[in-house]
Amino acid sequence: MRYNIPQFIDTEDKVIGPFTIKQFLWLLGGGGLLFLIWTFAGSMFVFFILSAPVVAVVVAMAFKKVNGKPMIDVAINFFKLFTSPKKYIWKKENKNNEWDK
Repeated sequence: MRYNIPQFIDTEDKVIGPFTIKQFLWLLGGGGLLFLIWTFAGSMFVFFILSAPVVAVVVAMAFKKVNGKPMIDVAINFFKLFTSPKKYIWKKENKNNEWDK
């Protein structure tokens, strides 16, 4: 008897057009943030200056992968690097067996 084996289990499903749900939510959040900047910016020049970094971060978070991992995982690990303790003290476990003597 033959069984169907699922293939491409590492790829996410394209739910909304060509985007996965995570990509769509990142783009939706970025669009909302751009709308807020557009609403409160005094001029078109200020809007473009403030929106350029927002667009760069949102597009990187939605589409960029580093060594096969999503950019959000890389960003979280980057912030954990600076917030976690740096000193590790190794404590040897003393297991009494015949080889230690």
